[in-house]
Amino acid sequence: MLTVFLRNAKIRLYGTKSMFNSSKKEEVKDISPQTYADAATIIARGVRVEGEFNSEVDVIIEGEVKGTLNTTASLTVGAESIITADIQAGTANVSGTIEGNIIVHGHLILKSSAIIKGDITAETVNVEQGAKLEGRAMIGATKNLNETRHVKRENDNKSKEQPSETKDGALEKPTS
Repeated sequence: MLTVFLRNAKIRLYGTKSMFNSSKKEEVKDISPQTYADAATIIARGVRVEGEFNSEVDVIIEGEVKGTLNTTASLTVGAESIITADIQAGTANVSGTIEGNIIVHGHLILKSSAIIKGDITAETVNVEQGAKLEGRAMIGATKNLNETRHVKRENDNKSKEQPSETKDGALEKPTS
């Protein structure tokens, strides 16, 4: 199931009151934007999504995702899921396979069936026995993550701009 929401749209679902009176349709539910404001986005088993995936609501992955995956809310990765993407999430509960780096601004749970091939960065991590991680883990580091990236970029720029010293002590300008 791939769910697409339209902003400010009113959707009406119709159904039948009983299975024996199928000719009479009756309105059973009115879905307004307020109703689905907290709904989860689900990538079901058998569905494959490629590209940049951004969400502000909970995301449940049971299928395949390739590219990047960002949600400010919760991410749940099912046991049969295959994700080849860099991921950012508010919180995450992983049971499937992820190939890519993961940044979780809150709590990350790696279930026993989880296979991670990449680095994880999270405020807190819970790892069940049997989970596999092929990469580095940085725990308690997400609050300073943006500051660290900014300082690293500044240092990289400074090292490119500064002249280097040759063996005889003379200064040499950097080449571009």
